[in-house]
Amino acid sequence: MELVTDQENLQRQENLNHQESLQQFTEKLQVRLLSLPQNIPVQVQCVVRRGNLMVLNQHAPDEKPDPRLVFRELQRAIQTWIPDFTEAIFNSSPVSPTSQAKLYLRILGQKHPYAYHYFNLCLPNLAESATQELTESLPNSIKQIEETLDRREEANQLPITGSELVLRPTDPDWESFSLVEQSSFEEKTIPQVQEASGRSQWLPWILAGVGVSVVSFAGGMFLMSRPCMIKQCEPLEKAEMLSQQAAQTLQKAKSEQDLRQAQQQLTEVNLLLKGIPAWSRRHGEAQALLQADQSQLTWVERVLAAESQAESAMQKAQKLPQSAADWQQVQSLWRSAIAQLTPIPQVTPLYPYVQQRLAVYQDNLKTTDQYIVAEQQAQKKLAVAKSTANIASARQGLAQSPENWQRVQVTWQVAVNALRQIPNTTTSFAEAQQLLTEYESKLGIARDRVNQEKLSKYALNQATTLAKKAIALQQQNQWTQAAATWRSALNQLNQISAGTLYYDQAQPLLTTYSTALEQAETQLQQAVAQQKLRADLDRICAGTPKTCIYVMTPDLIRVQFTPTYEKTLQQAYTAGQAGNYSLLGGTVNHVDSLQTALQTLSNNAGIPLEVYSSNGMDLLGSFNPGG
Repeated sequence: MELVTDQENLQRQENLNHQESLQQFTEKLQVRLLSLPQNIPVQVQCVVRRGNLMVLNQHAPDEKPDPRLVFRELQRAIQTWIPDFTEAIFNSSPVSPTSQAKLYLRILGQKHPYAYHYFNLCLPNLAESATQELTESLPNSIKQIEETLDRREEANQLPITGSELVLRPTDPDWESFSLVEQSSFEEKTIPQVQEASGRSQWLPWILAGVGVSVVSFAGGMFLMSRPCMIKQCEPLEKAEMLSQQAAQTLQKAKSEQDLRQAQQQLTEVNLLLKGIPAWSRRHGEAQALLQADQSQLTWVERVLAAESQAESAMQKAQKLPQSAADWQQVQSLWRSAIAQLTPIPQVTPLYPYVQQRLAVYQDNLKTTDQYIVAEQQAQKKLAVAKSTANIASARQGLAQSPENWQRVQVTWQVAVNALRQIPNTTTSFAEAQQLLTEYESKLGIARDRVNQEKLSKYALNQATTLAKKAIALQQQNQWTQAAATWRSALNQLNQISAGTLYYDQAQPLLTTYSTALEQAETQLQQAVAQQKLRADLDRICAGTPKTCIYVMTPDLIRVQFTPTYEKTLQQAYTAGQAGNYSLLGGTVNHVDSLQTALQTLSNNAGIPLEVYSSNGMDLLGSFNPGG
């Protein structure tokens, strides 16, 4: 009874070891697919049946992995790793040179796979390798002892039900297998040790016991001195702890310093895992973790490289202004940094940090692009301003008419506007400011000349209009208004600036209008004098009775006594003859006063004066100026 109990315990332990080895192998395949650049999103499950390794790969309905890529990568991985897992995986299953790996690809939730692939495993003969263990040298014997112990640890597959791994109807091997073994596949997890077999179940233990007895002391010392040769593996445990810490650091990373810390942790993980020897029982587990962490380390190094390029870009961008070529170097750095981060998959702990940095990089790239465009546009505007200024200078040298000068002004304005649009963050700004001072001065000259031409044209038009008005007034003998109008016309001509188109036209008119003004003023003086003369004559001829009437010409003043006045004179002379000397004396005094007034008037007017009787025929007297 004691022997049966030990055998059951050994069988149970071997089953557990088989499950652990198969799980490690499955995890390695899973990690292999996820660590590829394509990041193949499939779930891997493995089971051993009739000496064949069956691998089921399932994916979500919305994922579309390439079956050829999946099967190619799995075949490479299996052919590479299967020698290290052959004994642990196939120890409880019949093995032959025709043993195969059967790979299936199925949509999660579906009953049947939609693609499959088979290939031969070419496994070694386990029985023959067991019989040769005692013929090896001492170190090799120690390794063969451990391998022999591992081969004896039988274990069943992971609990996968028949409904989860079903071949397409076109696969007769799997159909046969599923019909014969479906009940055990769904219900049995740890099959019992078979009593009947092709060879004794105790023979390997006897051989192993002999081997141990031969090398007990030296082998024991060697095993105790090697890492991970017993169940506990401190390097692997420490590596797993550091790997978890690195993942947490990456998930919470906020700065480059956090990435450096994770990089250091992952590097230490690599060193620990690489120190676990190939013949260790934990070597497969270590290799799976190593491959996963190496993938993480690769992504971390990509991010650090991107951060380095970003830092270089930031430093180069600090200098303002700089040329388009310099900005293009900054642009290249940002693009390279973005290219480093873009392939990093979402499944990595780095992904949140990467997305945050990508947003920053893309914003900075956009700003850099804007600087490049601004620099290029500034150079174009500067070139346009210079070219336009050359055109303006040429036009200015030929300008004659107001229209020409208007075109010169507009051209200078275009050049100035182009310079004013150049931002101060560009290399063209300094030169633009120097040219702006020069161009604005020339624009001012052109603007003043345009204004002068406009004013001169207006003044000439006003002068000619006023001259026409003055002539009309002269024709109406309105000499006061005519003289004033001629003065206004001359004032308009004097406002025409020298050098303008209308200046030469105004010079002859100045002489003409000046002469007309003098004539008008002379006529005005004469009119004023005649007006005063008439007033004086009206005063002299006034009275009761009215003394005289007159007619004025430029050469003669003709005064004629009124009949009433002549009658009064005759009456006075008659009275005087009659002895009325008082009336006669008064009349004589009046005649003397009239004579004196007429003489003075003739002298003042400078015009001869003649006095006639009331019939206008008899000349009574005449007066000459100064006579």
